[in-house]
Amino acid sequence: MKYANGVSYEGEWKDNNRHGQGIMKYANGNSYQGEWKDGKQHGLGRQTYSGCEYKEGQWETGKQVGEHKNYSKEGNLLELITYENGNEVKREKVE
Repeated sequence: MKYANGVSYEGEWKDNNRHGQGIMKYANGNSYQGEWKDGKQHGLGRQTYSGCEYKEGQWETGKQVGEHKNYSKEGNLLELITYENGNEVKREKVE
């Protein structure tokens, strides 16, 4: 499904909502690939930034929760970021 704002979604649907596995690609080059529930990011997913760094972690009803791992494009772990209800509460650099 391609939207007028340049965003596209490929994946599973349920009751006209993104639901199950899918990938959302944004006009700025970022993307989210992972689990969806009732049209929102929910479960394990990977957020990629313009084809470079990426972050993996859990989402609940569209918000980041728990520990997310931020990686370089080569796959090296850079940071551990902790979220509560979509808000960043802790960031640790990995050496």
